Amino acid sequence: MLKFMREQLGKKILMILVGGISLVFVFWGVFPETRLGGGTSGSEVAAVGGEKITAQDLQNAVQREMESYRALGMELPPNVAENIKMGTLESLVQGKLMLVEAKRLGIQVSNAEVTEEIQALPYFHDKNTKAFNLELYKQVLAANHLSPGQFEENVREGLIHQRMQKFLEDRIRVTPIEVEQEFQVSNDTRDLYFQRFTREDAMKKISIPAKDVDAFLANKDREAQINGYYAQNSLRYNQPEKVCARHILKRVNPAAPQEPTAPKEFLDLKPTPATFAAVARKNSEDPGSKSRGGDLDCFPRGQMDPAFEQAAFSLPVGKVSEPVKSQFGWHYILVTKKEPAVNIPLEKVRRDIALELIKREKTDEIRKINLASAEAAAKNWGAQKKESTGPFSRLDGQIKNIGRAPEIISAAFDPKAKIQTGPQVFESQGGVIVASIKEKKAPDMAKFEKERKTHVDTLRQRKFRAFMPAWLQDVKARTKISYNASLISQI
Repeated sequence: MLKFMREQLGKKILMILVGGISLVFVFWGVFPETRLGGGTSGSEVAAVGGEKITAQDLQNAVQREMESYRALGMELPPNVAENIKMGTLESLVQGKLMLVEAKRLGIQVSNAEVTEEIQALPYFHDKNTKAFNLELYKQVLAANHLSPGQFEENVREGLIHQRMQKFLEDRIRVTPIEVEQEFQVSNDTRDLYFQRFTREDAMKKISIPAKDVDAFLANKDREAQINGYYAQNSLRYNQPEKVCARHILKRVNPAAPQEPTAPKEFLDLKPTPATFAAVARKNSEDPGSKSRGGDLDCFPRGQMDPAFEQAAFSLPVGKVSEPVKSQFGWHYILVTKKEPAVNIPLEKVRRDIALELIKREKTDEIRKINLASAEAAAKNWGAQKKESTGPFSRLDGQIKNIGRAPEIISAAFDPKAKIQTGPQVFESQGGVIVASIKEKKAPDMAKFEKERKTHVDTLRQRKFRAFMPAWLQDVKARTKISYNASLISQI
């Protein structure tokens, strides 16, 4: 539900329009370094090749971003809030770079096109007539701290961004040979059996004399090490009270008049503890938990909507709540478990920490133990209990259930590697992994011919995403950018 709230409901609806283009740059990972300084005037926090970013622009964008967290009852530490502000500013700068280049190329959007785009947006349609409603338009903009002029300019910029992106995409060339090669490589997959031996596995086999632990604790130089371990592993020793719950959500339109009671169709659901999961799978409007029968896992205070949280923490285990109204809609809540707070003081675990730190320093012994365990497992591979990775291609950056392991990926596709005929031992992921080929799957070229157009588009998008960072850097190098550091610091 947390993911659903953040991504689907936590931000007000116009964030999709106001912030959508800049989020593209975040996804591409194009965040040029910020050089504060230079000259801007008045209320401008930045000037980008003649395009201005005002303090109000930045403040509004940051406020909308911060409100998405505050709506969940989350207050961010100052350093995180500062990072959000600077990231938002750089997104705005990159959006302006697109406009600068579009202007140079003569890419424009008319007033009529802006009007047509706005009037087509369903947020501003009367629910009865289904037609654009000017008063509703003004109300929704006001609720999102936007004037019509600001919003219309945002829409204009968004349309220009779309045209600019289309202009660039059309210049990405994809040859038939490239498409076929891409399909062959990405659809030539391997599935592995594997067994993992971690540092923790080896440490369990290491015996440390009590006198060594006493000496470690008596050494004052080790005090900072013990304190640091306790702080770094705080969640092991200090856990807030948590509630584990399921819910059924009925969404409401935030722009519509709010009713004091839940809709009749929601009240008619009447879930019980025994039927709750089935009712949630059929009726809940939370896509993040619906398929899991409304299961939200466990959560502490401060991560949910305040009304939802208060109800969940007040409910006894095994009881279904009355309908609960949050900013996201109406909920039924079923608490499945409660986890009490855990608070273990340092003094109570000091000796355990010392023992673990001593074992961690025995890196050579840990490595030898794991290698010996892996070799023994490889010799008796047929009788070993093994996990499966699931299929992956050589283009994948990591292997499911293992993680980033380029040496294993390389061997899986090397016909001369030992893994092709039996188990092979790898030192990977901070431990030792034994793996063997479970299944090889060759690309289905008949399927490729049926879906050729889709694969052309996929490859073009991939090449476009790889091209964009360098293109933006090039535009930036040709564009004068200045920042007003003092004004930025005040926001």
